[in-house]
Amino acid sequence: MKKHTVNWLFTGVIVVLGITILCIPYNRKANPITNPPNDTILYTPVTEAQPNPIDTIVLQDEEADTTTISSTSRSLNDIRFENWTEEDWYDNDYFRALSTYIDDWLEGKVDNKELEPYKSALKGSKFIIGDASPAIFGGMFVSIVFLNAPNVIFETHIYSGVDEDTEEITDYEVRGLRVSDRETGWTKEDLLTLLKEHPENKLW
Repeated sequence: MKKHTVNWLFTGVIVVLGITILCIPYNRKANPITNPPNDTILYTPVTEAQPNPIDTIVLQDEEADTTTISSTSRSLNDIRFENWTEEDWYDNDYFRALSTYIDDWLEGKVDNKELEPYKSALKGSKFIIGDASPAIFGGMFVSIVFLNAPNVIFETHIYSGVDEDTEEITDYEVRGLRVSDRETGWTKEDLLTLLKEHPENKLW
């Protein structure tokens, strides 16, 4: 009888532990722009070349960028991001390529019908980076918010080519820019306050 009692107690402990583990929420790096409005965790850039499992945005059909260098077993994202500093996650050529894409769209050089309803608000408006993380398809997923449209989150995948011999980035390709189904709940004044308190988050 005692043996059966111990077995049942042991089984109960295992079940409780299992339920507890399943109920622990995923600890994503959050920021007050893209996870509003009650988040008190300020934006921290991703500092490891690992894809974020929550960011699964696919703007067009494409194959995963899984090419590796056989002699070192390093992925292309390792080459892209492994030596990045914290400053690199706030200021880099992916963001510059996105800024150029937006300028080209405003000048009519790029076609993006999804942005048309926001053209008057985006014209002459700068934007702030909400989230940035390595993409499993190669390159980076980026979320941004414009000062003149502070409640709207825009998302994009920016691909970058890699020369495996020299381990240098060869080019950047902004693969569209779309409106997220999430909203910030922020005003322009809220964004300006955030920038004042955290000047590392620059305007583009």
